[in-house]
Amino acid sequence: MNIDNIHKSTDWHKRWVVNGFTIIGSSFNAYGYVHNMTRHYGVAFKSNFFIYENHSIICYQSQKATEQIGDLIDSKIIRNRAYVKKLSAELLGWVRSLRKFMNLPPEKLFNRKNFAEFGRQWHKTIPSFVAVTRCGKALIDPKYKKELSLITKIRLESESIFVETDVYLRKFLKLIAKKERLSGLDLSVLSFNELSSYTENGKLPNRSVVRSRLSGCGYVYNGQDIFLSLPQAHKLAKKITAGYGVKRGFAKGQSAYPGLVRGRVMIISNPSKAKKFKTGEILVTGMTRPDFVQLIKKSGAIITDAGGVLSHAAIISRELKKPCVIGTQIATKVFKNGDMVEVDANKGVVRKI
Repeated sequence: MNIDNIHKSTDWHKRWVVNGFTIIGSSFNAYGYVHNMTRHYGVAFKSNFFIYENHSIICYQSQKATEQIGDLIDSKIIRNRAYVKKLSAELLGWVRSLRKFMNLPPEKLFNRKNFAEFGRQWHKTIPSFVAVTRCGKALIDPKYKKELSLITKIRLESESIFVETDVYLRKFLKLIAKKERLSGLDLSVLSFNELSSYTENGKLPNRSVVRSRLSGCGYVYNGQDIFLSLPQAHKLAKKITAGYGVKRGFAKGQSAYPGLVRGRVMIISNPSKAKKFKTGEILVTGMTRPDFVQLIKKSGAIITDAGGVLSHAAIISRELKKPCVIGTQIATKVFKNGDMVEVDANKGVVRKI
């Protein structure tokens, strides 16, 4: 499948950005998106596109599918508020089960049966997690205050499970590298299918193939693995971005918390390297995570490319009462460090002034 065909396969939008995440973790997620979402909720995430670069992952998925699952879960909550407790218990049950499984030493996963169970539990977690992260628009209504509070709590409690499982898998992959005498070769760019194949027949992709992915690559999963070179992945991302009607110095998204502020832009991808971030600056990033909280506290406002009403940025901005615009798709591309901007989080608009 060429770049144009992949681009036309769905209505792509940037869904999440995670530092320190790998292809192996993303591939596990993608398998769950494709094979478990329809079975569980009747909504298909048929195509998933990831860019792996500088030890971080950007994920693109269908805008329509995202809205469909959000609307579906919102409607279930509106019809029966007790559904929030049911969904929350379901997600926490799978997360806790997965964490319990990860208390096993990684070498236990060399057992084919255990690896299959590990994958089953991870893929069972995906639909519940997606349901929690995609819903929420209806819950902004004050009458759903308790429901929003509960689902926010569950969202935050379960969020780290994907990084945890990615870290656990990397330990497993180090054991494989040692066993196969692949000294120093990072296998975290393998896909779920490739790792599953190894547990069945002991075969890994050629070393040169693995090494070619380590400096960065694209990965598409639509029921089968499609690996792209990094230039191809950037080309596809550029095609996606072009569809948003990019206008330098302007971005529009969804208001997560209202307010009107002005300040200078600071684009941050890795908060641990943001020592020069000044109080009152406008934090612009792909998506926030818990390690962004100190920067958020210092910021005048938060702007993200990805995320929804129950994204980390939205939750923390409501908690700290910080103006916040989420889901712009392009903020990190249309602004640069030092730009003076006006953030109208009442309307979800950010413009250079």
